Amino acid sequence: IGLIQSETLNDIGAQRDRGYRRALTDNGIGVRAERVHGIGHWSDASYATMRRILSHGRPPTAMVCASDVLALGVLAAAQDHGLRIPRDLSVVGFGDEGYFTSPQLSSVRIPVAEMGRAAARLLAQRLDRPTSPLQRLAFSGEWISRASCDCPNDQSVSTASDGR
Repeated sequence: IGLIQSETLNDIGAQRDRGYRRALTDNGIGVRAERVHGIGHWSDASYATMRRILSHGRPPTAMVCASDVLALGVLAAAQDHGLRIPRDLSVVGFGDEGYFTSPQLSSVRIPVAEMGRAAARLLAQRLDRPTSPLQRLAFSGEWISRASCDCPNDQSVSTASDGR
């Protein structure tokens, strides 16, 4: 299972990186440095990176993408390489922007409207009370299962210790 993320991690990116590593570790799968790819945050960078991944060695059975923008490039590269999504490769993202992809992208929906309302409320409070303490809010994402994620076929499954 590989990870494609921005080469420069902000707080959100670092949380996604930790989540990826924790999910693998908690399920007895070793984290392999060569499966983690930090790239520029645009779909043509993820396309080029995925084409390179697919042309060398054994490809992963799944790719976690730190955003749907990155997932779009991964989907296109895998399909151009002749892979069938999700039979040969599962792809997931963050953002819920892949409804119109083919296949539709499985993703974590980010509560953008809720976050915007909270930001406006906090700004209004800050304007009323400029010296009040800073607040940090956490928002839960929602898993949206669509057609780009499934278990690999039996022939491509290998042992958990190899990180696939």
